[in-house]
Amino acid sequence: QRLIARSDLLQPVDMVHIPSGQFAMGSVEGLGDERPVHIVHIKSFKLDRYEVSQIELEDWRVEQGRKALADIRNATLPATHVSWQDANDFCATRGARLPTEAEWEYAARGSSQRAFPWGDHSPSPTRARFAEQTPVPVQTKLAGTTPEGIEHLSGNVAEWVQDWWDPAYYSASPTHDPRGPTMGDFRVVRGGSWNQSANELRSSARSYHNPLKGAGHIGFRCAQDVADTD
Repeated sequence: QRLIARSDLLQPVDMVHIPSGQFAMGSVEGLGDERPVHIVHIKSFKLDRYEVSQIELEDWRVEQGRKALADIRNATLPATHVSWQDANDFCATRGARLPTEAEWEYAARGSSQRAFPWGDHSPSPTRARFAEQTPVPVQTKLAGTTPEGIEHLSGNVAEWVQDWWDPAYYSASPTHDPRGPTMGDFRVVRGGSWNQSANELRSSARSYHNPLKGAGHIGFRCAQDVADTD
């Protein structure tokens, strides 16, 4: 039986184009940090179809001259235990970046204001991994795909985004392509994960984490600027 080569587990980068538009960011039904609801205009961008996998992060670590860490048996699961800085640096190596919090929510909600990335139906095991379900490989197809074709945007693993965390930021947020506060102690995490409740999977739900530390439920995906011609 042939041993699996690292190269066999690495997939070509697959990004989804998100056209420019506007949406109402936040929720009157959510927690206090989701208010006030405010209109945000977003320029076109691209977002990874899948979360970054363990083998992709491992390959990057090796290229950086770091010690190999990943268990090859879990190579296609989402990368976790990765700090915000490493996630940011990984995306930069690809000529990309972490999505902003506003871009992430726009990708999840769309112009139709979806309550969850797949629509308004509540989370279920066929749509997303949550409530102590184990995570699945990044290219596993579930029914929770966004209409634009993005997989596991909620559930499986929560995701680092670019912004510093400030629970009151929505009161001062610019209307066009907000980038978050200029400083802070924590970075925003979006999407909910395999070990969180259905409520955390809402498109508007916000969370945060120490940027210096990774966690077993936090991963990431990359975004990229595009010419705004649409």
